[in-house]
Amino acid sequence: MMSKFIIFQFIRYSAVAITSTFLGWVVFNALIFLTDTAQGLIINLFTVAAFVISRVYSFFWTKFWIFKHHTTGNIKQECIKFFGISGILTLVNLLIIHIGVNVIGPSFGINPVVWANIFFFLTIPVSLFGNFFGYKFLVFR
Repeated sequence: MMSKFIIFQFIRYSAVAITSTFLGWVVFNALIFLTDTAQGLIINLFTVAAFVISRVYSFFWTKFWIFKHHTTGNIKQECIKFFGISGILTLVNLLIIHIGVNVIGPSFGINPVVWANIFFFLTIPVSLFGNFFGYKFLVFR
């Protein structure tokens, strides 16, 4: 059974995840808008850029607000672990988006930009649960 403490941490993490996801979504769509490109290998670069920017934002909120690790003595190790977990999940998300956008491709008459965003949002549960439990038990124990 999960303790109330973990549930409250997860609720706080969810709030950070929402704002982090929104930030990533803005970056992702800004790059699509600026290049007028929503398919091909370039979409993978947009995905990585969006995830990296959102992860940097998330690191500080996760460390200091969610798990209340106010010391900076281990920040290098925490960063390595945090970005390692984030990197693994980013690769999983990149695979999901790549398969959806470039292998399956826009279907059912859906606009390629909307299609890319559908797959972007399908990665949210993977990131939410994978990152929270990875950070909780491997980074900020």
